[in-house]
Amino acid sequence: MYSLIQLLLKIGLTEKEAQTYLTSLKVGTNPASIIAKYSGLNRCTTYSVLESLMKKGLMNQIKKDTTKYFTSVGPRQLMLYLEEKERDIAFYKNEVSSKITQFNSLRHPNQVLPTIKSYSGTAGIKKLHNEALDEPFLLINAQKNERQDKFFTQYAPIFLNEKKTIHLAIINNQNIKITNQKGLENIPNCIPLELIGKNKLFILDRQDHYGIEIRQSHIIETHQKQFHYLWNIKKDLLP
Repeated sequence: MYSLIQLLLKIGLTEKEAQTYLTSLKVGTNPASIIAKYSGLNRCTTYSVLESLMKKGLMNQIKKDTTKYFTSVGPRQLMLYLEEKERDIAFYKNEVSSKITQFNSLRHPNQVLPTIKSYSGTAGIKKLHNEALDEPFLLINAQKNERQDKFFTQYAPIFLNEKKTIHLAIINNQNIKITNQKGLENIPNCIPLELIGKNKLFILDRQDHYGIEIRQSHIIETHQKQFHYLWNIKKDLLP
């Protein structure tokens, strides 16, 4: 049950909503007092959570005489809930995109942006990958791995769909220029150590789920030059 709660948290439910939803599935149609008893929440909190779940389409209410009974909808409704969230996100994404200029006009001219930013944990690495997608190109230093890294399976396809290019240098004298999805499918399993863009440099430590982002131009340019230097040396060594 713990793993199901974690999954429900990931798709947007609160911990109390997840607990109440799963409890309702187990005990069936019942008054709020019964659901509260088995979920470990007090009655007032349970009523509030049940109302929240009803707004999300995950709980139904039935009235018998003067008593309100609640029943959770079938688990397949969770898919409809996610599909609705996807539509909402797509709508608001377009809204935000159309207002970028207005947002930027509000920024103070003396705003100081951090030149070094750290990311930690699985969620942090995801944010780092998303930041890398904004770059016009990526030079990637990588090393071979037992399985393909999520960057290449989930994020690189999005990057390439925007007609960008990836230069991938893998330890053991392999240089690969990737310009489309087919090229991505043919690369060996590897894990990125550095993502070098035009404006940002990302250094990753996958073992500790940690990474840093650097925006200092002279450091980025140094890494770009080092990459191209090693790229050319490796190219000469290739058969």
